[in-house]
Amino acid sequence: MEKLRECVEHVERNTLKSTRDALRNIYEIATTVDSGTIEKYLREVSHPSSRYLLSLFLSCAYINEGKYAEALELSQRTLREMENVNTRALDGVIAGLWSTVRIAGNITDANTLRDYLVGLSANREYQNVESITVLVNNILMYLRKKDMYDEAYTFLKHVELPETADVGQAAVFYYLSSVVYLMAGEYSLGEKMVNLATVKSTDSEFTKECRKVHVLVSLHQGRHPNRAYFQKNPGLEVYQRVLLSIKSCSLEVFCREVEEIKEELKKDGLYQAVVRLEAAVQKEHVRRIGVVYTRISLASVGGMLGVSEESAAFLLQKAIEEGAISGYINRETREYLSLEKKPEIRTGLKIGEMLSIANNLTMLKKHEPIKKKSLEEMQTEMSYSEYQI
Repeated sequence: MEKLRECVEHVERNTLKSTRDALRNIYEIATTVDSGTIEKYLREVSHPSSRYLLSLFLSCAYINEGKYAEALELSQRTLREMENVNTRALDGVIAGLWSTVRIAGNITDANTLRDYLVGLSANREYQNVESITVLVNNILMYLRKKDMYDEAYTFLKHVELPETADVGQAAVFYYLSSVVYLMAGEYSLGEKMVNLATVKSTDSEFTKECRKVHVLVSLHQGRHPNRAYFQKNPGLEVYQRVLLSIKSCSLEVFCREVEEIKEELKKDGLYQAVVRLEAAVQKEHVRRIGVVYTRISLASVGGMLGVSEESAAFLLQKAIEEGAISGYINRETREYLSLEKKPEIRTGLKIGEMLSIANNLTMLKKHEPIKKKSLEEMQTEMSYSEYQI
């Protein structure tokens, strides 16, 4: 109770800093003080800022006690009461109330999208940075939950995160943006966003979620993380299985593997992004054909891929344009010809190497120890010399 009183004293000073001080113990209060105690205290105070703060604490206590409908109703009612008040100093309280709306709304499956959009417009007017950031993330989370990725993509094109946004909230924004861009097929943008999210992450579990998206945007761009990447970042075993199924170059193997891990992928909200990797299996097969064969007919390539000759030519040309293989298609002979450089087989030494070896042998010979001749060897040499004379 004493901490509740301290928080009320802080918020009544009506500054951004004092509001932040008032919210410092929000988690402790929500988990240790029961809703009945906060309700009683709320009836005793009359200052508007104190009432808004205590309403936030009460909503959090309701959520802690599993009273989600009560938490949602109280948060929405309090936000409506604050609509005609200059709320710049209460930015943190508003952001907290919108967070309780999201938590309670998700569990009760309430349609809160319109409230988020209206709230975002109002808080932009007062330049409430914390509330704007929370609302942008709330909107993206809502659209993602409903699989409304087209709407989320359009929303991202018309919204910017405040420059002074909280680091944690910014990390969430970049992560959600990366998922939206992944689903929209904007893989390079998705990679950029997930890298920003990873850099700003301060939580290992959140970082792991970012790594999952990073693996998928890499696979969609034809880049395969190596084994060391998965060893360095544990918890990505499911996504390593996806990679190995792509490397099998078999759609049957890929589909079977994805079906086995389907529930885990759905839990991560990334199942549809993995399903669309069927094209990556075909790309990997084309790449291997282009690397292994220096010359092969389009009909043979089509037979290997299980497609028509025209489709084989299209897939090969696309792989050439993307830089996956180096070669060209001869339209007259209907063949693919590789331009990959083969390692040279050396049959002898170069002149420079031969001269270097000769110089080394000369130096070694020059420094050989002089062998002392025995008396018998000297007499033999003298006799041979006399014989020659």
